[in-house]
Amino acid sequence: MTGSLSDEEFQDLLGLLRRLSEHDVDQFLLWKTQTTYGKVYITITRGLLPGMSDESYHDLPPAGGQGPKKA
Repeated sequence: MTGSLSDEEFQDLLGLLRRLSEHDVDQFLLWKTQTTYGKVYITITRGLLPGMSDESYHDLPPAGGQGPKKA
C-alpha cells in the first residue's frame, strides 16, 4: 500500500479518530512513526498544547463529509 489515502480510506480514518477520541483518550496519546522523510510525531490530547489556541485547529468534517482535497 503506497501513496495518499483514497477518499474512502480518509473517511475510515476520520471515523476511527472520532471513535478513538470518544472512548480511548483519557488524557493524551503520544505516538511516533518513521517515514521516508524522517519521524512524524502524533499527539492526541484533551487539552490545548502550550501556546496554541482553539482557532489554530481545523474541525474534522462530519461523518460522511468530504475527504481530503485532491491536488
